[in-house]
Amino acid sequence: MKPRRLVYLSGTRADFGLMRHTLQALAAHPALDVSVAVTGMHLDAAYGHTVDDIVASGLRIAGRMPTDVQARDRAGMARAVAQTMLGLTELLAADPPDALLLLGDRGEMLAGAAAALHLGIPAVHVHGGERSGTVDEPMRHAISKLATYHFAATAESRERLIAMGEEPARVFEVGAPGLDDLPAAGAQPRDAALRALGLDPQTARPYVLVVFHPVVQEAEDAAAQTEALAQGLRQAGAGADFDVIWLAPNADAGSGAIADALQAQRW
Repeated sequence: MKPRRLVYLSGTRADFGLMRHTLQALAAHPALDVSVAVTGMHLDAAYGHTVDDIVASGLRIAGRMPTDVQARDRAGMARAVAQTMLGLTELLAADPPDALLLLGDRGEMLAGAAAALHLGIPAVHVHGGERSGTVDEPMRHAISKLATYHFAATAESRERLIAMGEEPARVFEVGAPGLDDLPAAGAQPRDAALRALGLDPQTARPYVLVVFHPVVQEAEDAAAQTEALAQGLRQAGAGADFDVIWLAPNADAGSGAIADALQAQRW
């Protein structure tokens, strides 16, 4: 019997990190042919060219669809959705899979859901039905309305999807796939983790890992919000009682201001 082909759409290290274990498990199943369509920040050197992480995972790349992630403004985010939809439409139309797998609430996932709907390809949405209170929430719900099947993380999310009009038989409570990686992450020795961060295990203070992404509706306030966060960390003892390891923000509107504010704060 011919394996069923699944394509997962990935635009950032964030979504791929949550799905890596699940995708590898699917790829190991003899009845499935799994590949990854790569776009967004994965393909930009400024964000670490994290497509290399996908290759290193052993998963096959179905195609690469570059988008402009350097604009870091609202118009740039809208253009990136359009660019993803154009590139993905060409990829899927040339060799249609049995299903397109999507996760979360980002613009590339909305582009994927719309492309799949028009091409008659079932879209499977993971983490639908959740609440966030930001621009991500309507994006998430829009993706769910375009999707064919839903893998909800919680019973509450499943009920919300059904309340939105989704057919109960197509909505499954499966849990959060990102939890599968926790045992491996917890097994990492502290010394090895510190060395990977460039810290000396013998002299390192306790450390705090911080990531601050912009709220798109408040992009104009991103710099002030970053400065307030940095001030709060210093008041709590950063630099004296503990070290701070900052993760770079995503490419959403306001992220440039966050990066500039961090440079000015000398973090």
